[in-house]
Parts: sequence; structure tokens; C-alpha cells
Amino acid sequence: MGKKKKHEEHVNHERWLVSYADFITLLFAFFVTMYASSRVDGQKMGYVMDSIQRAFGAIPLSEISAGGRSVMPGANVPAQASFVSDKGAGHKEAGMKEAAEEIKKSLEAKGKELNQAVSISSDERGMVISIADKVFFDTGRATIREDVKPVLDEIAQTLLRAPGHIRVEGHTDNVPINTPQFPSNWELSTARASAIIRHLLTYHPFDPRKLSAAGYGEYRPVVPNDNEDGRSKNRRVDIVMLRSKAEEEPQ
Repeated sequence: MGKKKKHEEHVNHERWLVSYADFITLLFAFFVTMYASSRVDGQKMGYVMDSIQRAFGAIPLSEISAGGRSVMPGANVPAQASFVSDKGAGHKEAGMKEAAEEIKKSLEAKGKELNQAVSISSDERGMVISIADKVFFDTGRATIREDVKPVLDEIAQTLLRAPGHIRVEGHTDNVPINTPQFPSNWELSTARASAIIRHLLTYHPFDPRKLSAAGYGEYRPVVPNDNEDGRSKNRRVDIVMLRSKAEEEPQ
């Protein structure tokens, strides 16, 4: 009896089409999902972003208003005119003086102790508002005290209308400091100036290009450090409305 001839199995060369079709289906589903995600309601997304910003202690963008208004929650201070009119730079000096006097007057209303801790002067830098370090900071610290932040906010509202650039300078007495955070008075004075700038930029609509911070340690005293009275006068923060164009712009 002869052997039956075994039929060769038919090889399906088109099986790859099944895998390819599955791949195309998954790819289509992926792009549909991406398209749907891109069309999330804008208002709902805004609420989500505000919630995240509040959680991290930032001021939500929805509360930042234009036209010179305060960004402090609930402050809603109307926009005020600049201290300099459209007549030009010739009125800059008068504008700086007016701004400084308004700040001084505002602080006078806060009480005698605060008034005595603030002085106004004019030198080659510009109009200088000197504030004793004890107003904003505890000894050896560079964190702005919570109870005086409203005072700084009032100062900021006036500075927003001041002409030119503003530099915040930190100064100390000649008593050495040596901590892990502040190895010397250089670090302490710079950190204090930076803390003021950071507050101004965080809570008020300043142009960052018009603000700067500097720390001078004990090397720019206003009086000798011979006694405690002199040292207390040298421990200060100077808010300087810069007069010179060279002072304002980096070379």
C-alpha cells in the first residue's frame, strides 16, 4: 500500500496585518485621549492652578491685577499717579523727595517708636530711607517679622510710584557673627536686603529690572561703632531711590 503524500501546510504571510491593525487601533486611542485632555475646560484648570499656588503659599495669578493695584489678597488698592509727571527727568529729584516724605509720614502715624527708627537723607546715591534693622528683623536673623510685613507693604505702595530704580542695602555693626547660616556680616547684610526685595516682588507688581539688593556688612557705617548707640544706628536697611543713571544700569 502506497504512502499518502503529506500536504504541505499553507503558510499565512499576512498574519502581520493583525498585529499592525492592533497597533494602529491603540495609536488611534492614544491620540484621541491626548486630544480630549487638551480640551480641558480653561476655567476649571485655572481653579486647579490657583489651588496649587495657594497650597505653596504663593499669590494666585487670578489675584494679580493690573493698573498699579496691590496684589495683596483683599487689599484692592486703587491705582495712584506717579510722583513724576510727564514733564520728564528734570522732576525726578522732586519726585524722589516726595515719595520719601510720604513714606516718613506714613510711618509716623504708626507710633513714636517706629518713627524714631526711620530717617530720610539725600546723598550721592539718591534719596535714602534708612530703617533700623530691629524694625524688620530679630537679632542675627534675616527673616522679616510677620508683624511688620503690613508696614513694608505700605512702603511698597509708595515705592511703586517712585521714579527710577530702587536698591535695598543691608548694613550691620562691627560685631562679628559666625553661624552656619551667616559666617560673617557680609552674608547677614546681603540676606536681609534680599529678603526685602523678595517680599516686594512676591506681593507687589514691581518691575524686577528696577530693583536690586546689596549687602555691605559693617563697612559703610554712618557713625563710629564705638558704643551701643552708634552700633544700633549702623544696623540698618537703606532703601535707596537711585539718582544716577550709572547707579541704575549695569555697565
